[in-house]
Amino acid sequence: MTDKYLISSSRDTECLSFSSTGYTQGVSPSSVQQLTAIHSEISKHTHTSKMEDIDSSTSTKAILSFRNVHGETVATAAFASYPLKFIIPRSLGSVSNRMQCEQAETPLALSVYLVTYGGGILAGDCVSLDVTLEDTSTVLFLTQASTKIYKSINTSSAAQDMFVKVCNGALLALVPDPVVCFQNARYEQTQTFQLEQTGSLFVVDWLLSGRMARGERWAFDLYRSQNTVTWGGQEVVHDSLLLSDSSSANAKLLPTVSERMGSFEVSGTVIVLGPRLVDLSRSLLTDLSSQDVQNTSWTHPLVVHSVSQLHFSKDGAVLTGCIVRFMATSSELAMQFVMNQCRLLSSALGDDPWKKKV
Repeated sequence: MTDKYLISSSRDTECLSFSSTGYTQGVSPSSVQQLTAIHSEISKHTHTSKMEDIDSSTSTKAILSFRNVHGETVATAAFASYPLKFIIPRSLGSVSNRMQCEQAETPLALSVYLVTYGGGILAGDCVSLDVTLEDTSTVLFLTQASTKIYKSINTSSAAQDMFVKVCNGALLALVPDPVVCFQNARYEQTQTFQLEQTGSLFVVDWLLSGRMARGERWAFDLYRSQNTVTWGGQEVVHDSLLLSDSSSANAKLLPTVSERMGSFEVSGTVIVLGPRLVDLSRSLLTDLSSQDVQNTSWTHPLVVHSVSQLHFSKDGAVLTGCIVRFMATSSELAMQFVMNQCRLLSSALGDDPWKKKV
């Protein structure tokens, strides 16, 4: 009989059961002590009779943890409460990609879909996600569709806060669909990535202008996105974007966000860091920086881009990568640009992250 260890189960809560065989093959009973500690912390909020202690309509806490077990990445902890949930299918990939991963002694990526009920985040809601990738694990985060940010009524903002720890040899690929802010929406996003010495990171952070079919172009009140990467205890990347029409007395003298964006409907950033993505970062630097901006980007006004090299060293260790910024006149062109330029990501993951998006 298979021994199972149920971590948590309650209304509006999704958790995994752990067993010595099956989905989480190789998770030993000793791991249950760590998981029980997580359960104990969660139970303070999910198994009390006084639910007023936590307002689920305004604050959502989610926890994810991953481990490499016998060459395959598995989820060892997964907790989410309304309005967030996870879909975690088994890692498959093509036969050839699985063989490549086995030869390189790297685990095939485990795909995790981040899903919100209603397809978006309401004003006043705050989604907080805490993720840990243990040594040599590989995880691909996706979304089923764009994340909608609904209209703000009382000047309150929708917020999302993500903290990810990427341990040695691990790789995180965060490839969501773009954020779409409705008219008068307010959204603030903070993503913090803590890399250990040989951790690797791939992040796509992008924004659509709005519901163009309804005539909404850059009509939201506030959009703020901040991506921070630390490595060896020092901050190596701090990238922020703030889009908001000024509310000051001189607002009428300044161009609006829509006027400044011109014909562009998409703004995005790609961050590539770590030893497992060396080939990808070199390819991006070669393809994008070797060509003059005037002769490349602006001769194709449907998509413009820039790339910057990243290089850090500490105590003999070296971290390399790049950051790409791009703008496009449609989401299709933006997706095509990212897919073409980041094609080498598939070999690092053992599967194509965009094959179900086109």
